[in-house]
Amino acid sequence: MVVGASRGLGRQYAADLARAGARLVLTGRGNEVAAVAETIRQEGGSALAVRCDIRNPAPFVDAALKEYGAIDGLVVNAGLVRDRSFAKMSAGEWSEVIDVHLGGSFACAKAVWAPMTARGRGSIIFTTSGAGMHGAFGQANYAAAKGGIIGLMKTLAIEGERVGIRANAIAPMALTEMTDGVFSDRMKHGLLPEQISPFLLALLDPGSTRTGEIVECGGGWGAQMRWQRSADNVQDGLNGVCESPCPQRDARPPRRRQHRPALGPPARPRSQIARACLRRTGRTRPRCHLHAPARSERRVAGHLIRCGTASR
Repeated sequence: MVVGASRGLGRQYAADLARAGARLVLTGRGNEVAAVAETIRQEGGSALAVRCDIRNPAPFVDAALKEYGAIDGLVVNAGLVRDRSFAKMSAGEWSEVIDVHLGGSFACAKAVWAPMTARGRGSIIFTTSGAGMHGAFGQANYAAAKGGIIGLMKTLAIEGERVGIRANAIAPMALTEMTDGVFSDRMKHGLLPEQISPFLLALLDPGSTRTGEIVECGGGWGAQMRWQRSADNVQDGLNGVCESPCPQRDARPPRRRQHRPALGPPARPRSQIARACLRRTGRTRPRCHLHAPARSERRVAGHLIRCGTASR
């Protein structure tokens, strides 16, 4: 099922899925979705058009079960924008965008969850955006909705694992009616909707095991997005600029310095990791990797040796 298949990326998804042999149920709020389904049928594909709102998915779910008896995949692509700076944004503009993008994604996923659970398999593809990951001026409503979709997708990936349902999200960069005013003329020629479909098809493939992932793609390029913690304690980085008392910082015990004998050879090390440290640095115990910059590394017994440092 492709939600929002009337135009743009949804229409391209439908055409490429049909060429791959998928039997489709297409939805949209306008009459254009019927023309898209008719074009697919004329080319020898199987497509059924249902006119409905993304927030009311019952009609197209019922049509899919009646026509095909099962639902293997769901692509949630419908949406709208009401761009305005935060100072000028109305409560109605905020609520409408949140309701369509985030509320619609919830409603569609909820509608197919039971049929997919009954079969023990299924794939749900949500549509997020770079605005949802990084923010964008004039798009507080849109960015909040797309960021919420990421949280929804991550949670469904966790809950769906035990029932065979996979959930992923695509953050596409492509020229459509909605993004026509965003890209420059030079960028428009290189960001085509047909360059997004290969990533969608790969995530929908029944043989795929990917779940809980965000794939940012555009112009034939794609990458898996992720969040990553910094290596050090964030509080340490704030000590120099934070003059107010910090209970967490002040409660920490002082760091103990390792004792190194001034004279005499080091004791014979017993472990393989200690012997490696001794050969490289003359120490039987590794120094903390946070205070010793690494210039080379190798693995010994599952440990990473970096110029006299050791860490898992």
